[in-house]
Amino acid sequence: VLMSLGGMVLHMMNGGSRKFPNRRWTMLFHGIGLMLILLTGLAMLPIAGGQLSPYFIPYKIFVWLSLGAIAAPIYRKPTWAKGLWVVILILYAIAVYVAVQKTWA
Repeated sequence: VLMSLGGMVLHMMNGGSRKFPNRRWTMLFHGIGLMLILLTGLAMLPIAGGQLSPYFIPYKIFVWLSLGAIAAPIYRKPTWAKGLWVVILILYAIAVYVAVQKTWA
């Protein structure tokens, strides 16, 4: 997901347009990555059992939905590409922190 979003941002920052031949592949890998994140997150729930923080699932769903939705503004507002890249990296930092600290209360 990070690579596909990075490719989108870099394409738009270099003056690309919404209509380019490899957009289909970029969006396909973005969707596949999101699906893998969802499936592995759901597979982790029974393994962790009751040891998860009550905030773990809402944070993960928030980050997952945000990373899924952020592809649209990248293509619609090319001038926002740099700022959206910072937002993407912050979302990833939140996801990593919550994953590592999954038992904090």
